[in-house]
Amino acid sequence: MRFFIKILLLIIIPVFSYAQADNDYYLKACAEYEYKNYQKAIDNLDRAIAINKNDENLFIKRGNSYYFLHQYNKAIESFLQAEKIKPSSASFYLAKSFAKINEPEKSIHWIETNLNSKYKVAKGKLKLDADFNKIEKTLQWQKIWNKKRYTKNEIKLSQAEYLIKNKEYNKAINELTDITLSRKRSYKAYSLLGKTYLLSKNYKSSIYNYTKAIKIKKNKYQYYYNRAKAYYKTKKYKKSLSDINTAIKLMPTQLCLYYDKALYEFALKNYEPALADAKFYLKYFYKDYKAIFLSGQIYYEQNDYLNALLSFNKTLTLHVDAKYFVARGNTYLKTKTYKYAEHDYAMALDLNPRMGNVYFNKGIARLEQGNKKGACYDFMKALDLGYMKADDYLRRYCLDCFEHE
Repeated sequence: MRFFIKILLLIIIPVFSYAQADNDYYLKACAEYEYKNYQKAIDNLDRAIAINKNDENLFIKRGNSYYFLHQYNKAIESFLQAEKIKPSSASFYLAKSFAKINEPEKSIHWIETNLNSKYKVAKGKLKLDADFNKIEKTLQWQKIWNKKRYTKNEIKLSQAEYLIKNKEYNKAINELTDITLSRKRSYKAYSLLGKTYLLSKNYKSSIYNYTKAIKIKKNKYQYYYNRAKAYYKTKKYKKSLSDINTAIKLMPTQLCLYYDKALYEFALKNYEPALADAKFYLKYFYKDYKAIFLSGQIYYEQNDYLNALLSFNKTLTLHVDAKYFVARGNTYLKTKTYKYAEHDYAMALDLNPRMGNVYFNKGIARLEQGNKKGACYDFMKALDLGYMKADDYLRRYCLDCFEHE
């Protein structure tokens, strides 16, 4: 029996390792693609494809990378390989690529293929795509639209998406509500309502509509991902975490989910898993200053001030914001590096002078350096801005300063 178990492990472990490597290369490619490092994305996709030749998504992502490098023939070659695995999956991208190399007949063919498939793109997206400008005056293009391609419901959904894109949220809500009144199981309408309410900061209504969408369509990771955001905004952190975990189960290669998971774990003070998720995300999105800042916050809460400072330093090299100076200033204050703390608080206040708590902390840093007059000025500013804790310090340390003025 032990012999057979050993043989089974020898088979399973290499397969598992290959699957991990495939995912790792794909995730690296996705990150480089987002950073517009398209050649690096292609290099990683080539490695992923060498391990797994049966995933159409690898070929589509590689095709799009070639497309953005203006290497349209290579893009077409990659999209056609995706088509062999899953017919119609790359049809829209093939239509765009053939339009780019001025082959209108082939472009029209792939548009027709797309419109007759489950991958059918919205009418607005297709008609407004600049890649088709050269062929939209042809007879073939006109013939496409002579046929009824979209249902009334699909057209209404497309109109609602257009309204959302243009931030006309009330109009979008009215359009989508009309759809749900006549089509009680239109999960797309409910999900778009959820999105609209999320964008307009009506979080309770967003949760309600995403919940309706999920009851009808349980396998859409985006619905859990966005409902988690709404739960987070209403401080229902456990529900946020539950939803994001479901989203990850449904789509484990969607990297943005891991950043949000780290955020929700951090809100629940689960610092170890939060840090693990942040590190995993940063392995790929190494220039995401928000994720670097989050890791710094986690280190700070763990009293690991050295790593917190390293994270905040890196954050500030990528993006300047008052709250990042405040976070680093707080860390310097904890490590009794008062001169640097004072400097960071001053930088933060240059960017946002309405922070009473920061004036207070700056006063503490000055007091620790023996600059009593400067500290008292900061405590007074803090109190003026409504930070009441400063009143006690003014009474304790500053009465004699004011008596001499």
